[in-house]
Amino acid sequence: MNKPLRVLIVEDTEDDALLLLRELRRGGYDLTFDRVDTPEAMKAALQQRPWDVVISDHNMPHFNSTAALNLLQGSRLDLPFIIVSGNIGEEVAVAAMKAGAHDYILKNNLSRLVPAIERELREADNRRLRKQADSDLRESNRQLARALTELRESQQQVVQQERLSALGQMASGVATISTTRWRKFWGSMNCCSLRRKNYRTRRR
Repeated sequence: MNKPLRVLIVEDTEDDALLLLRELRRGGYDLTFDRVDTPEAMKAALQQRPWDVVISDHNMPHFNSTAALNLLQGSRLDLPFIIVSGNIGEEVAVAAMKAGAHDYILKNNLSRLVPAIERELREADNRRLRKQADSDLRESNRQLARALTELRESQQQVVQQERLSALGQMASGVATISTTRWRKFWGSMNCCSLRRKNYRTRRR
């Protein structure tokens, strides 16, 4: 069973695009493809559907691989970008790789195309897995930070409640002591008053 592959071909020559498609089919791919040769057409194609890989010629009348790579990077899509050209200098190829191209292949050596695509598809999957793992880790850290914050707030509330309860008990104790002392004071005052009355009565 053939493997599905969605490939966007940036190529101005239809015959060269057909050679690419034939090589990919020989490699066991069931293809969904589109061919573009201008920045506007490429931008529209990137927006219309998802792609697995972009294959670009280097020199075209209205476009080139450098501009195509910049456009892909500007779209923020993480797709393998492979240059397939009939004539590309080594300096240009090295500069393209440094700029973000994943490989470059000469049109007279298309046997490298399928292995290069398979390798870059695996790398793209690995990047997506790493990004997902990083995203999951950041989310776990955020949840842990929220849980710790809620725990600290809960502990602070418990401590505050314990302090208020202790203060309430102290206030209640002070009030009880004050009431007892106040009763003793009035009791002593009443005794003094009775003693004075009795003294005055005896003198009369």
